[in-house]
Amino acid sequence: MSSNPIISSQMALASPQPKRLLLAFLLAPLAGPVGISIGMGMSWFIESGEPMLLLSGFPLIYIIATPFVYFFSIVIGLPAFLLLHLSLGLSGLKLIVVWAVVGMVSLFCLTGFQLPNRAQDLLFYMPFALGGAAVGYSFWVILSADGQRSQPDKNRSSRIAK
Repeated sequence: MSSNPIISSQMALASPQPKRLLLAFLLAPLAGPVGISIGMGMSWFIESGEPMLLLSGFPLIYIIATPFVYFFSIVIGLPAFLLLHLSLGLSGLKLIVVWAVVGMVSLFCLTGFQLPNRAQDLLFYMPFALGGAAVGYSFWVILSADGQRSQPDKNRSSRIAK
């Protein structure tokens, strides 16, 4: 592999290893409820001005949202990932955007396919977009992780010794 982390990351995303892909689908959805909780906590804080509301719903939201995030990651995310991989190629930004859309589409499915009546109601979709973006970012990190990063850099250790 190349020593340039950007090039090695692009190579890893060009043809992800099956083990990393499985690991990404198993672990990345755990970041979704965190994003949803942060987004909902921020909206509650903005509406009320009460800073304690930022984290007050985190455990309950995480417990409730996790099964849904896994379900929609498979039902909507897997086909979206395959389409992205086969048509446009993979990159960090593309994965984040696609998973943010998956987050919003999942809420659209959960609300019975009803479009919001007011523009203000669209703000309810933002925490789910943030949750989806968190899944996409985690997915990208797992897919592009380079196993050689854990090994010490020989040039760095020789520079430190000097």
